[in-house]
Amino acid sequence: MKKYSAESLDILNRAWNLINASYANLSASVKTRRLAEDLKKTNQQLEAQSEELQAQSEEIQQASMEMEKQNVELEYQSRQVEEADRLKSEFLSNMSHELRTPLNSVMALSRVLIRQAGGKLSEEELNFLEIIDRNGKKLLGLINDILDLAKIESGRMDMSSKLFPIGSAIETVIERLEPIAEEKGIEINREIPDNLPQIKSDEVRVDQILQNLVGNAVKFTKKGFVTVLVHSDAEHIHIAVADTGIGISKKDLPYIFQEFRQVDGTTARQYEGTGLGLAIAYKAAWVLGGDLTVESVLGKGTKFTLILPIKRPEITPDAASFAPHLLADIEKTGRHSELKQGKAANRILLVEDNEAGIIQVRKILESEGYRVDVANGGQKALDYVKSTIPDGIILDLMMPDVDGFEVLNTIRANKATEKIPVLILTAKDLSPEDLKSLKGNNVRQLIQKGNVAREILLNKVRLMLEEPSRIEPEEKTRPFEIQKREFSPKVSADGKPTILVVEDNPDNMITMKAVLHYRYNLLEATDGEKGLKIALTERPDLILLDMSLPEMDGFTVAGRIKEDNDARHIPVIALTAMAMKGDREKILKAGCDDYISKPIDAEKVLKKIEDWLQN
Repeated sequence: MKKYSAESLDILNRAWNLINASYANLSASVKTRRLAEDLKKTNQQLEAQSEELQAQSEEIQQASMEMEKQNVELEYQSRQVEEADRLKSEFLSNMSHELRTPLNSVMALSRVLIRQAGGKLSEEELNFLEIIDRNGKKLLGLINDILDLAKIESGRMDMSSKLFPIGSAIETVIERLEPIAEEKGIEINREIPDNLPQIKSDEVRVDQILQNLVGNAVKFTKKGFVTVLVHSDAEHIHIAVADTGIGISKKDLPYIFQEFRQVDGTTARQYEGTGLGLAIAYKAAWVLGGDLTVESVLGKGTKFTLILPIKRPEITPDAASFAPHLLADIEKTGRHSELKQGKAANRILLVEDNEAGIIQVRKILESEGYRVDVANGGQKALDYVKSTIPDGIILDLMMPDVDGFEVLNTIRANKATEKIPVLILTAKDLSPEDLKSLKGNNVRQLIQKGNVAREILLNKVRLMLEEPSRIEPEEKTRPFEIQKREFSPKVSADGKPTILVVEDNPDNMITMKAVLHYRYNLLEATDGEKGLKIALTERPDLILLDMSLPEMDGFTVAGRIKEDNDARHIPVIALTAMAMKGDREKILKAGCDDYISKPIDAEKVLKKIEDWLQN
């Protein structure tokens, strides 16, 4: 548009770079200011986020401290629960003892009076005694229910599985309850197929469950009938017990299997019971691997259905979810298995040619975990010990090929087998020469055939395995002489054996004297020290020993008696109200030869005493 002179153009060109530089500086300054503003905003955001994170961190730390506090509290509560469990078990044990001790006198003395009354008492007075006896048994049943419930809940309920016909078990329960039903005008109908399979379960617990279900049906039915329907499938037996009784309301039905629950106040007053029967039945059914369900309409009737496996499943950790209360039972089973496993190391050779005797002895020993090998003849026994050295031998003396005396002589003559302990089991009437032969061959235990009592056999085997195999020559005659006295009890001038009763409770002492004084001469001691002194000085034929005694308890007394060479042969029977899990094993381990729980049954006591004196 216009021309400039060279001088003007030179001025413009010179200014151009300065103008560009200035503009670039201005632009950079703007960008820097913007970046600074952005950075400031970012810093503010980061600072806000940092504050938020700090707050969250403090919250997490607070929650962690709270959780740690809760963990401490839970641990404390857990210890409290364990302590409560321990106190509960201790309470049940003490309760069992305290209730059974007076009940012992009530039941035993009532039976003594009933037996001895004859024509001395009127019919009304005899009826009074029958009421005492009947209510004593009822009270014992209630005590046993409470203890059963406690054992099931703690997983300490003993269970033993065996094959038995379920149809016969159901019929037995129905026949037991039919007289009561007939008195009420109630009919018990049954639909039980003839082809029901045998089941493998605990027969005692199954009977207990059925007794509760059918008994309750009869109890709560005023008119109409009770029906027992049974069917089976490939794996289970289904037993339904239906009645036309009072029924259960919908609101109460969910609680019917809770312990001590009696769903209706008026029912609780009208019908007796503790409310434990169904709780025990329900929990026992679960322990057996089954289930118990209920359907009911108030005023029309109730139907309980018991489902049992044909073969009771083994309790394993995988099955723990089957019922929460089985966890303790699993632990118990594990300990029990370890015990069996330990005892199984004891291998017993049974030398016996009688099949019935083999079955009996083998069943008793194997049930306790012993490994039993059988030689049904003397020569087979000698062949056996050439390759295998058992921990002990139970030897019959009378056999067709090589008799027991020759087997014993051969074993003792061989250095490899001379120390094997031997228990003689024989029906032979031993002559002095026989006894001398056995004594010379270091036989320290002997059982006469006939009624081989389980506890006697187990105790003899235990003693055989615990005693040293060889004895010093100067002591050789004494052990067998002591053993000889064991199956030949001394008899006083009047023909009665002598029994020492060690009991601190006056009522129980009177009870035992009433039961025993017609058949035996009695010695009495009211504390442990006196009982031990009489046992060691008088050496009675048998001792009945209470385990809870002043001065010195029964455990110590039994141990001291068994440590004395002149008194250890005396049978000691524990007579005690201790009835909790493990008490029996503890008592036998202390040195007692047998166990009778209170309240006593007079006939059973007399039978047990006779069995021990005869053996």
